Amino acid sequence: MTSAQRTLALRSAMDRRFRVKLDVPRIVDHLAREEGRAFTQDEVFAWLRDAGFARDQGDWWIVSEADLGHLDPSEVLEIEPLDPSESE
Repeated sequence: MTSAQRTLALRSAMDRRFRVKLDVPRIVDHLAREEGRAFTQDEVFAWLRDAGFARDQGDWWIVSEADLGHLDPSEVLEIEPLDPSESE
């Protein structure tokens, strides 16, 4: 495998998308500790959107594997890989 092929394979793997159910209260607490101030749920939703998350339904969000790294694993309650045709 050439260097270009390895780069393309890695990029493809990092572009995988997931549907995730988030523990929003835990994220609120995490951000409050990091920033030293209180966060509203709306501010957390804005932070998630800025971090590459897209609202799905209810507590579910769509996110790439790379952007999922913005969260601590304890903040993800459930995760489902998306079929590539669903993530367009």
